[in-house]
Amino acid sequence: MKPRIPVPGFPAVIVDARSYYREWDANAQRYVGPPFAFISYVGSPQELVRLGLVTEDALAMRPRNGKRAPRLDTEGNHFTVERHFTVRDGVPIGTRLTLRFDLELHRALKLPGVAEAIAHAEAQALPESLPALAAAEPERSTPRLRLIVDNTRGAAAG
Repeated sequence: MKPRIPVPGFPAVIVDARSYYREWDANAQRYVGPPFAFISYVGSPQELVRLGLVTEDALAMRPRNGKRAPRLDTEGNHFTVERHFTVRDGVPIGTRLTLRFDLELHRALKLPGVAEAIAHAEAQALPESLPALAAAEPERSTPRLRLIVDNTRGAAAG
């Protein structure tokens, strides 16, 4: 189960955010570089525009570019859009969008609901999660060489 929570003040919009590091330095045995966040917003197009994440022009359908064509939000961040159409008895009853962002953590925290979603995800995380991995020393396996000598070859049968 993904730890999704409603955006404060916008109960119809759900946010899911995870923090992570992109690079592992094998020599230093630690994560390097800035932390990043992967964010997903799910909601109706009207609610996402009202939230201030995107404009209606940014959500417009783009034929020939595919559903995952990169777009820019109001802050200049790249995002992707997935459309989910709901139909009952052949009649369209609604559209939900999923906006996905992959940003440096300091930029992601400026988006609505991200800080709360990251705190919620880390509270539900398993001990093997990213913060625990960043602090833990990884196990090192020592290479072993096993030599087996067969002295029976060439022995005179006697």
